[in-house]
Amino acid sequence: MANMAKTKITAQEFSELPEQPGFPIVELIDGEIILSASPIDKHQRIAVRIVGILLEMKLGGEVFFAPFDVHLDEFNVVEPDVMWIAENSQAAVNKWVYGAPDLIVEIHSQSTIRMDKLKKSALYEKHGVREYWMIDPEHEQVEVWVNGPNGFDRLGLYGKTGSFTSPVLGQSVDLTPVFR
Repeated sequence: MANMAKTKITAQEFSELPEQPGFPIVELIDGEIILSASPIDKHQRIAVRIVGILLEMKLGGEVFFAPFDVHLDEFNVVEPDVMWIAENSQAAVNKWVYGAPDLIVEIHSQSTIRMDKLKKSALYEKHGVREYWMIDPEHEQVEVWVNGPNGFDRLGLYGKTGSFTSPVLGQSVDLTPVFR
């Protein structure tokens, strides 16, 4: 059997791939195509509730949700579950998002938790995502990270009836509706 080397592709090549109805979620991490199964119902309910919370805050800017590509660099195109881009953001929206959104929310599943906590967290930190929420539906917790001068600092781990003040949003976030 021949030794097959992995081939990296660029974000440009990735964006030229044909759309496939019913195809799993696809991301490009370090030039490698990553496939994920579609999210389950609990995941989708939480995503919709997060979008609702962000819209109710009347933050200005724009809220987007998966599937919607974020082009971080030449070899990394991610698809966060939910994101917010401030009006004065460094990220630009033109068909997709180019650059780091101000807030990214990832909702863990068994198949994505490792990628969300390790690779994607490192990418978000490196590219300047200002705040990153990791939601654990199984344990009904939200872990919040804020990007500072030395990279991500953990703001806290909050339970299903908790709340926290988001430095990036400048408001208190009540988590009660997230897991109901």
